Amino acid sequence: MTIKNNWIYNEPDTEFLREIIKTFNLKKSIANIIIRRGFKDLDEIDFFLNPNLNRLPEPSLLKDLKKGAERLASAIFKGEKIAVYGDYDADGITATALVLLFLKDIGIKADFYIPDRIKEGYGLNKDAIDLLKSRGAQLVITVDCGINGIEIVKYAKEIGIDFIITDHHVAGEELPPATAVINPKRKDCNFPFKELAGVGVAFYLLIELRKTLRKQGYFKNIHEPNLKQYLDLVAIGTIADLVPLLGPNRIFVKYGLEEINKTRKKGLIALREELLIETLDVKSVSFRIAPRINASGRVSSPLEALKLLLTTDEDKARELVKQLHKNNSQRQKFEETVLNEAIEQKEINGERMSYCLYSPDWHIGVLGIVAGKMVDKYKRPFFVFTKDQTGLLKGSGRSIEGFPLEEILFNLKDLLVQYGGHRLACGVTLEEKNLRKFSEELEKMAKRMLSNNNLCQLFHIDGPLEVNEIDDNFFKQLHILEPFGAGNPEPILCMNNVEVLNFRYVGSKENHLKLFLKRNDLSFNAIGFSLPNNGISENSIIDIIGIPKLTEYNGQKRWDFYVKDYNVRQ
Repeated sequence: MTIKNNWIYNEPDTEFLREIIKTFNLKKSIANIIIRRGFKDLDEIDFFLNPNLNRLPEPSLLKDLKKGAERLASAIFKGEKIAVYGDYDADGITATALVLLFLKDIGIKADFYIPDRIKEGYGLNKDAIDLLKSRGAQLVITVDCGINGIEIVKYAKEIGIDFIITDHHVAGEELPPATAVINPKRKDCNFPFKELAGVGVAFYLLIELRKTLRKQGYFKNIHEPNLKQYLDLVAIGTIADLVPLLGPNRIFVKYGLEEINKTRKKGLIALREELLIETLDVKSVSFRIAPRINASGRVSSPLEALKLLLTTDEDKARELVKQLHKNNSQRQKFEETVLNEAIEQKEINGERMSYCLYSPDWHIGVLGIVAGKMVDKYKRPFFVFTKDQTGLLKGSGRSIEGFPLEEILFNLKDLLVQYGGHRLACGVTLEEKNLRKFSEELEKMAKRMLSNNNLCQLFHIDGPLEVNEIDDNFFKQLHILEPFGAGNPEPILCMNNVEVLNFRYVGSKENHLKLFLKRNDLSFNAIGFSLPNNGISENSIIDIIGIPKLTEYNGQKRWDFYVKDYNVRQ
């Protein structure tokens, strides 16, 4: 198989490949895709191909889960005032709604708090705890936050508030002094899958809570909820947080998408109707639903999105959807302004391996989006900063493979007031006087760790494809691999020595490459969105990478090859 410099392909273990094909009766191209997902044995592959709710990892493996469920059950029986403390992004908002709805469905009215992104920032804060205390809170459940709130939890204990922490962010050496700290990333946690979203951890708490309440006879006189009805929220938060769609996340999303498409939640129904979405999938959640939920926390109040997920009133749901739509439009305007100015600033700074961009006028709610778009455009790490109300600089960083931000920030922690995040995305706070030094040190590390190979778009190829493999059975097997997303990306397959019969540019801007191709006497259509002509002519022989996609129109099925990149041989 021909490989360009930016096409990455590792030959599979041929014996293992044959074993997969034989065991699961798969086409070779489909088996290649599965191998590229990194599975080491047939049991892992069987779990992947047959995701089922009864195959979720055992809840008892989550450290402190039983302890947390028992403490929450005790609060329910004693009539203690319970509050849920969430986060302002889609993961945190769906997790907050999840816990509140479950408690409501078993007859418990709980309080809640989500901090304001601009005024308060991420995580627990003293003023919020004081407010919850004034409203009578005795037990606080955190979702998607709290793992680093050591001092706040200590303070809360002093004023009579107990805590159950559910989180999925990296835990430090010291844990908060809560009754239970439920986080798969705890070093002493044996849960086999570490990449749950915050909403996934919260769902596990509900699994254990329902089991505990059942044992204690709580459901003798009250209906026991079916947890499947909440998986729509779990799927949205999991997809939005870009955690790998493998293991339990794959199960949550598979069943959650089914629940979304038959949901009774008035807010989700109104959102689908507003966006004219008949059937929700990972892409529509990622690019249409999640941005609107996130937008409320970015430019307005996250409570608007939370209320949408909680409401049982159709008119209120439609009103809230319009507000979210308005918020998203406002977010897009802020984003466009900041992005254009960031591009200008990048050009002024000249050629670098990394960039730190700053303006006191930029809206804090769109920094992460802008940093991500700058990385997509320039294939380099970017940090985008603005000034908050206290005079500190708040920023978001986005990175590329080969430049892990958690490692970078740990090495630069002496320059930072606060930081946190993941391998390719983070948030940081620093004093303005340290910005230049931070930028200089970042650049030194980028020059040392990154090469020119890192700075172009890389395509990880799943394997070769022959045109005669593409039939109904191919598409059925490809469908089994869904849902595609983070950790389980849409496959990229390679077809070599393809003849160009003819080509043209289509679309309103004539920027999409439409091809009519032939391989082994079989002809087919292909489309390359926004692909330039790099030497293609009629009768050219090319190698293409991408994925065949099946479409149906007027009852007729056909497939086209969606080209990601190509290489002209002659």
